[in-house]
Amino acid sequence: MTDLEYPEQPAQKKSSTGLILGIVLGVGCLVFICVGGIVAAIAIPNYMAMQLRAKRAELPSNVDALRTAEKAYHAEWDTFTSVGPCPPSSVSLGREQVYWESSWDCYREFEYLGWIPDGMVRGRYSVTANNGSSYVDDDFTVVGEADVDGDGNFSVYQANRAEKATMQSYNNVY
Repeated sequence: MTDLEYPEQPAQKKSSTGLILGIVLGVGCLVFICVGGIVAAIAIPNYMAMQLRAKRAELPSNVDALRTAEKAYHAEWDTFTSVGPCPPSSVSLGREQVYWESSWDCYREFEYLGWIPDGMVRGRYSVTANNGSSYVDDDFTVVGEADVDGDGNFSVYQANRAEKATMQSYNNVY
């Protein structure tokens, strides 16, 4: 042997690990984006509906408080009284809350009844008295309405002497 002869080295294989890793990551990202999109498509409308329900929750609370005030008024004066609507119909209701203004005539009516809301409101409230010939015939109806999503469809709650606030509109009307 004149020259040093080395045994032939086997040809090195090109590594495909990087390519496989790239494909796996690409598919994983695609799946993540698709699943994330599906979750967002479900979660965002549910979140928005939850916010609208929370804003609409003012109505049954205030209607029940007015019901209690009307019953207390009857206990003191032996008659029911009609008040409202307040805020007046000249005040538009929508997404934004409005101040319960002391300059409104209806403000004084509600104050006389013994009920004024705390702060701003999203709803319009009224009480209609039905004073019959006897205590058994006496009744009233409290109505609260609001349009918290601003679409022109009002959600309505109603109460009377015998029943607490119940929703009169469909559940998906905000």
